[in-house]
Amino acid sequence: MLIGELSRRAGVSERLLRYYERMELIHSERRANGYREYDDQTVETVRRIRALLAAGLPTRIIRQVLPCTSDEATLRPCPGVLTSLRDQLSVLDQRAADLETARRLLLQTLASRWIEARRPVTVLVLSLLLNAAAFVVFGTLLVLPGWAVIAGLLIAMVLYTVAEMLSSPPTSELSVVMAPEHLRGRYLGVYQLSWSIGGAVAPAPAPAPPPISTPIPTPFPPPT
Repeated sequence: MLIGELSRRAGVSERLLRYYERMELIHSERRANGYREYDDQTVETVRRIRALLAAGLPTRIIRQVLPCTSDEATLRPCPGVLTSLRDQLSVLDQRAADLETARRLLLQTLASRWIEARRPVTVLVLSLLLNAAAFVVFGTLLVLPGWAVIAGLLIAMVLYTVAEMLSSPPTSELSVVMAPEHLRGRYLGVYQLSWSIGGAVAPAPAPAPPPISTPIPTPFPPPT
């Protein structure tokens, strides 16, 4: 097939197909009239390339792992490419961590601007209500049907995270305002130490959760 037909069947522009060929990801043969000719398998190869690019792999690694992909664009453990995949996974993990840090900073900035416009007591009451709602949802997870456990867990975590974001600035402010001026440093030190001790010892007395009889649904098929 010519490049125009390949572009139509693969859903990729001709310019991008020429780029893939320069990167040695796909190959063609030249006709006598100078036109590029591709075989039918190239359509599936282009789809695999798009899937690997969407997974965050650069073209230099795709060139290595492309022979190891199956028809479903999944990777098989081919010799010589595992090190490259591990390195790329580390890069993606670091990128994800950086994005999560930036996301948290943006959320904290937005929350801080909202908190500044309201009384600390009002914000604390709201955070306590959200915390209570989160623990109510946590408590219902054991009696929810399997299909609702994941949704309930996500809702509880969102409520708990928002409550913590709201409560942190006003509690810090109150610990400063309510402390005597000559003992303010000690008050702040004890306040921070209480959170550290609580975070360290709180998981210790927690009992193991009872087994859930209803299996939790998963998007991944069971191994055969």
